[in-house]
Amino acid sequence: MKTSKSRAAMLQRFFIPVVFFSLLFFACDTNNTAKPMPESIGNYVYAYTSGAISVADPVKVRFNGSMVGDDMIGKEEKRPILRFTPAMKGVYVWEDDKTLSFKADKLMKPGKQFKGSVNLEELFSNLKGGSSDFEFNFRTKEQFYNVLIDGFKSEEKGEAVARFVTGTVQFNDVVKEGSLNNFISARQRGNKLPISWSKTSAPGVYDFSVANVERNNAASAVELKWNGSSIGVKGK
Repeated sequence: MKTSKSRAAMLQRFFIPVVFFSLLFFACDTNNTAKPMPESIGNYVYAYTSGAISVADPVKVRFNGSMVGDDMIGKEEKRPILRFTPAMKGVYVWEDDKTLSFKADKLMKPGKQFKGSVNLEELFSNLKGGSSDFEFNFRTKEQFYNVLIDGFKSEEKGEAVARFVTGTVQFNDVVKEGSLNNFISARQRGNKLPISWSKTSAPGVYDFSVANVERNNAASAVELKWNGSSIGVKGK
């Protein structure tokens, strides 16, 4: 049987692998760093979310023993067992009798450190060794993107010819689809052109199409601009 010290070391390897570069970011958020974990926590907690996660991922804490009956599995937990800094609104659900899962109401902000605080007094009595609560850190992935321009495309529609500029954007993490409307803008001769988006089967990859492109004797460029602020990326 493993000691509490070795059990505490195991906690770091559950759910989300620790990404070492994320530790560099953790050091910057000194006001949001979890306090040291008592070794006795290993008596109560088996594992928890850590490292770098997607902005859409749930945050989980798995306890050593059964915490709820079968009637609570899949049900919302109302007790203040798990809380976050910065605060987030969402739903706490027992995934099974040992695992409490939190799902935020909306996507978390990218590239941000969070601190989870677990109130063990809500679940256990006669806690040992100052184990009334414990804190842990995790961080959401940094968002970045790559824009690929395919070029011009023509489609015959009766006697008319419709012309488009098509391309693909690859995102490092999940994006809110509504935010794509402000991500790319297209103009030709000063006129704004409509853009449509379609999600591909690959995670984080979207195709786009710029419509109403004109072609005549006078050369004119289609100007594309993208701005990452709509998806939480600083700069353009």
